[in-house]
Amino acid sequence: MYREAYAELAEWKEDPNRSPLMMTGVRQCGKTYLLKKFTEENFEDVAYFDLERESSLSSVFDDDLDPRRIIAELGAIRGKRITPGETVLILDEIQSCGRAITSLKYFDQDMRELAVMAAGSLLGVYMSKGSSYPVGKIRTVDLRPMSFREFFRAAGHGKIIDAAMESGGKTSIPKSFETILESQLKTYMMVGGMPRIVKEYLANGDLSKTDRLQRQLVRDYESDILRHASGSEFANVAQVWDSIPAQLSKENRKFIFGHVKKGARAKDLEASLNWLTSAGIAHKIRLAKRPGLPLSFFTDDSYYKIYLSDVGILRALCDVPFSEILNPSGRYALQMGAMAENFVLNELTDLGASEIRFWRGGTSEVDFIALLDGRVVPFEVHSGKDGRYGSLRAYMEKYEPEIAVLTTMNPYAAGRPLKLPLYAIWLLRKILSRSEEGLPPDGGI
Repeated sequence: MYREAYAELAEWKEDPNRSPLMMTGVRQCGKTYLLKKFTEENFEDVAYFDLERESSLSSVFDDDLDPRRIIAELGAIRGKRITPGETVLILDEIQSCGRAITSLKYFDQDMRELAVMAAGSLLGVYMSKGSSYPVGKIRTVDLRPMSFREFFRAAGHGKIIDAAMESGGKTSIPKSFETILESQLKTYMMVGGMPRIVKEYLANGDLSKTDRLQRQLVRDYESDILRHASGSEFANVAQVWDSIPAQLSKENRKFIFGHVKKGARAKDLEASLNWLTSAGIAHKIRLAKRPGLPLSFFTDDSYYKIYLSDVGILRALCDVPFSEILNPSGRYALQMGAMAENFVLNELTDLGASEIRFWRGGTSEVDFIALLDGRVVPFEVHSGKDGRYGSLRAYMEKYEPEIAVLTTMNPYAAGRPLKLPLYAIWLLRKILSRSEEGLPPDGGI
């Protein structure tokens, strides 16, 4: 399956002054698959080592961290010399060996002619013991679960993606394409973007297996918490994790520590929440009091919402039936709203939006405001075809943004606000670039 991070790896390969590359991400987001695919297609020789599976390899890094000694020993272990300029060295599951993480500093300083790539879970790298993180000595790539655009391409609709991107947002997608996009978005909301789960679903279309795999991944995350969290911290981290679905299923989604544990205060559980966000499992979206730049200057750090890295995992945690996504009854309206917001957040992150916040003014609340291509853009999100936008209207009247976006399951419509279907968030930058050319975004999507 094609991953857009492949292009970033290709850029790194061509850099004559490349540092070692470290790819991190949550469990099962496809790090190993992507590194193997890229290196097999772009290097003469691949020296691959799994430091978790082959725990004895850690002893190679116990002595000094001289790169020449390390590659000599690793070459002897694999039975073939590691040759700078020909071989790429892959250190997978690098979080299992803290000194291997530290060694990347010396590969950067003393052996840049050797291509070195590493991969590890964000949680493991964050918690890795015995390591000195090589700040400024490596290039990092944070691999996320598959975006809707990547999923849509994997499902065999790459030509629709290419046609839309090549048009630059200046020509409409035919109605028949909109039907396909809407159908595939519903599938994505059920399946999510974890590559193994996506691959299994696309191979057999078995939603019951999808559900089993999602719930197994949730258990794997919980096992990681047990493995990495200290004894005193484990209970708090686990309780915060367990509370996220209920917190998102509230009307205002605000994260309240008292709902995690009766009588708990922020100072008691803040570190446990930060543990999850640092591991990439959860995302903290804070309140911005006003849309000034930089948004960090106007952020209230004490008021925030928590979302997950993958919408499919959120569906499993919230126990939303697949039938509710295909034909909403209204019984799971709060959970469906949370899933739609989580989807938009993940899509905005994939687009490169930064400083993502939400805004509240009186009784009005805008789900997200984000810095995108130099502009602060507000977003109101609906999971269905509800076209009301009272909160967004209040924001627009107060701040007069250059562009505001209402996202629903309705078709595209230019204007203020720009009405953008949930299945077309990935085209937003093209639409914004059209407005930069002095043209109204009225050509459809």
